[in-house]
Amino acid sequence: MLLPTFQSFCECVGDLEMGK
Repeated sequence: MLLPTFQSFCECVGDLEMGK
């Protein structure tokens, strides 16, 4: 459960950082 959640969070952070 933590693995998929962490992966999704990492992708979200990467997208936000790239957008910023």
